[in-house]
Amino acid sequence: MNPIFFVDHGVPFALRVVKEGERYGRNGCLQHEGPDDLIEVYDMRFPLETWMGFEGQFITRYYRTTFEEAGPGLLMDISIPMWRLSPDTLEMLQGLIGGKPGSSCKNLVMGA
Repeated sequence: MNPIFFVDHGVPFALRVVKEGERYGRNGCLQHEGPDDLIEVYDMRFPLETWMGFEGQFITRYYRTTFEEAGPGLLMDISIPMWRLSPDTLEMLQGLIGGKPGSSCKNLVMGA
């Protein structure tokens, strides 16, 4: 799946789904082993990680099942108040990664 670019609370984010066998981690140094996909979220304001084909600062990583069960809303890092997803954005992302388009896709750009 291509990255999903979106804006929430004025912050541009990227969400990346890592499937079994794909690279992840700092500079792609790890290979995902396991059936549960990983969900990575990046802050696009800071170009610290560049190896994925886009630039952003890594925020957090969840197992797909954990991400799909989260809500309402999601605080991704308690020390950075802007690193949160509103209930509407989280629900829309959960629908997209689950193969079901969300009811509202405003502020969303699919990666190339």
